[in-house]
Amino acid sequence: MSSINCHKPWYKHWWGVILAILIWPFFLLWFIWAKSKKGTGFKFAATCGVIALGIISPVILVGNLPVSNTAIVQPKPKPTPSLATLNTQVATILAGATANTEQLMTTGQAGAAKSNATTMTPLSPFETWRAALIKQKSDTNTNNAYTKAVALYTNAHKPVPAIIATWKKDNTNTYNDVGSWMDSVDLVLVDNLGGSSSSEVASDNALLASSLKSYQTDLNKSLGDISQLSGTAAPKDITVEYTPYSPQPTESPTESLAAVNAQVVSILTTQINSTAQLMTTLQSDASQSNAADSSSAFHQLYTQVVNGTSYDTEHAAYVKADNLYGSAYLSAPNALTNWDTDSGQTYTDVSTWTNDEWTLLVDQTTNNPQPSDQTTINSDLQAYKSDLAKAQADISQL
Repeated sequence: MSSINCHKPWYKHWWGVILAILIWPFFLLWFIWAKSKKGTGFKFAATCGVIALGIISPVILVGNLPVSNTAIVQPKPKPTPSLATLNTQVATILAGATANTEQLMTTGQAGAAKSNATTMTPLSPFETWRAALIKQKSDTNTNNAYTKAVALYTNAHKPVPAIIATWKKDNTNTYNDVGSWMDSVDLVLVDNLGGSSSSEVASDNALLASSLKSYQTDLNKSLGDISQLSGTAAPKDITVEYTPYSPQPTESPTESLAAVNAQVVSILTTQINSTAQLMTTLQSDASQSNAADSSSAFHQLYTQVVNGTSYDTEHAAYVKADNLYGSAYLSAPNALTNWDTDSGQTYTDVSTWTNDEWTLLVDQTTNNPQPSDQTTINSDLQAYKSDLAKAQADISQL
């Protein structure tokens, strides 16, 4: 038996069988040509069969491997707002910036209408406003609104309407008109102090009228751009009229200062309470679930705020109070001037908070909240509380 095993071919041993299986294509090719007694035609056919089998067997093997049923979860794309929705949101942003430009002009006009407009020590409200405007140098209000508007379209993969660039140009021109008006009204105020020739007075007043007309024209263009973007009717052209302060002849008082102060306190208190109530209502409306909708109570009130409606009533209260002193031939106390500044700033704080709150609501609607949004709103609220307290303190001095 041992002799028989020694003469067995290697592929008939147990280890040979294993080796033949491992290298079966090569084994079969060797076996066909070395051991088979068939003819050459058969050997060629068998060789082709082995080669073909060697090629397709890995394909068959891989095809029979189990396939994982685990589905690949694709990230759900963020919904992007429609172009109409974007236009409405952007129109609101641009309207807020244009309202800020209007408010800038209104503040300057209010300061220039006061009897202390040219006072330098201490700086009058007008001179303070003038110095701040000169220091600002560029129209950051318009630039920031434009940048924010373009970002909204870009993030939503929508083309930026050409009217956005037109608005930027018109609102920047409006801002520059405020600067031109500032320079011309300063000349007129100096003329009113006396010492200027009649030709200088005429020239300066013509310059003042021209700058005011340019402001009015560019402001109406800017408002028209916004209405075109939002698809609303173009607003009626705004007419801006203004007469700078001019000294009046001195007369004897016709009423006591205490009596006029009492009337003025009532007027100013009513107005500042109205501003405080406005802020309370805005905060309540902003907390509603539909606050970001263009039809919401918050958005409707927001539109009034950015258009400066309440600021107009604040200035009207100041004018009414100042006229009471003037009609009684009394000098208005400094507390009234301070109240006008602080009350105006309080309304500015309300407008700023409202604009930033709307920005936050828009960012949340578009799933793009910014970390700085809430910080900015908290800062706006602190500024509002501080200036409201100052305005109330001014009243207490009367």
